[in-house]
Amino acid sequence: MNTPRVAYVLRAFPRLSETFILHELLALRARGIPVRVFALEQVAASLMHAEAERLLPEVTFVTAREPAAWRGRAVVPAKQRRFAAVGRRIGKELRAWGATHVHAHFAGPAATAAAFAAEEAGITFSFTAHAKDIFVESLDWRWLAWLGAQAHCVVTVCDYNRRYLRRRMPEARVVRLYNGVDLERWAARPARPARAARTGGARQPGPVLTVGRFVRKKGFDVLVEALAILRDRGTPQQTVMIGDGAELAAVRARAKELKLGRWIRFPGALTHVQVLRYMRRAALVALPCVVDHDGNQDALPTVLLEAAACGVPAVATRIAGVPEIVRDRVTGRVVAPGDVEALADALAFMMSSYRRRARMGAAARRRAESLFDQRRASLALARLFGESCRLSPPASRPQESPRAHRTAVL
Repeated sequence: MNTPRVAYVLRAFPRLSETFILHELLALRARGIPVRVFALEQVAASLMHAEAERLLPEVTFVTAREPAAWRGRAVVPAKQRRFAAVGRRIGKELRAWGATHVHAHFAGPAATAAAFAAEEAGITFSFTAHAKDIFVESLDWRWLAWLGAQAHCVVTVCDYNRRYLRRRMPEARVVRLYNGVDLERWAARPARPARAARTGGARQPGPVLTVGRFVRKKGFDVLVEALAILRDRGTPQQTVMIGDGAELAAVRARAKELKLGRWIRFPGALTHVQVLRYMRRAALVALPCVVDHDGNQDALPTVLLEAAACGVPAVATRIAGVPEIVRDRVTGRVVAPGDVEALADALAFMMSSYRRRARMGAAARRRAESLFDQRRASLALARLFGESCRLSPPASRPQESPRAHRTAVL
């Protein structure tokens, strides 16, 4: 396989929640693939992952401005023309750098910019479609289908998405490639004797853990209601809800109203190093995702992949690709979205047996090793990018290091 030189176009950087993009970039570089990153917006982040902080000086930030007059393709919607224009500016940089391929994350402005950067540079492009970029009902599917048809391929993160996109992008080559996790970092918990209670000698489980942005599609409000049911049944569960977002205040207020303050902790947004510490102490992970009013939903939630890698079973809902991670009664429980009673029952079922959780956690780890290995995912992606070397070899291959860029605005 020829070694590709790949440019990434991102909507924004660095976003704390987009660890899957960060780790993908680092995994490709670990394989010796030169990668250059462009972002349409710099996030003013008070908290970022250490790897993102190290990568930040190499990112080229570009400003998408409205063109004074549009002289491009008539098919480009008015809302997309500034991203097409900035893509052309990126394309000039890519010619000089000797890029062989451009990849974007999310089927939105970044994909538009990547398409026109590729056209300008005379190379191929692709993009990864996730969730919020394809499930919202207000999307311009005529435009997305056009982008998909022009792309070398459209990568997506689960089989549910692949079927969904094939119906809406009939001329696109849609490739399912699961997001991966670092199976060495997100390692199964070391075996150790269960702690005994001070009285009765009963096993003391760790907390129920959930991690994510506090937005409606995560269903954190449903989890709070289920925890209140368990408390009323006489089986309260210590729970840690990690994250930040627009719904955090409302979820905390509801927990307070239900008098759950003793049982639920809200530590806020954390880095993945901090999340890992909580994960290794957790009895199980709960993620009761729902479909939001505008059709938005999760596709392949990263926290469920990380839980599986750590050998932690999960309780989740039947949304998009979630059942591809969590196998009901094998690696955890899967219930209908929005069903508070079913969620409470599933949590009670899992928390009632240490041996059950241990058995399902071990099965989850085996599933992660089989399907969600970051190294295997990066190899598959590298092969896709390597195809571009045969299709559109660059005019020149500069000798400078791919790490030699400094932050700039084009």
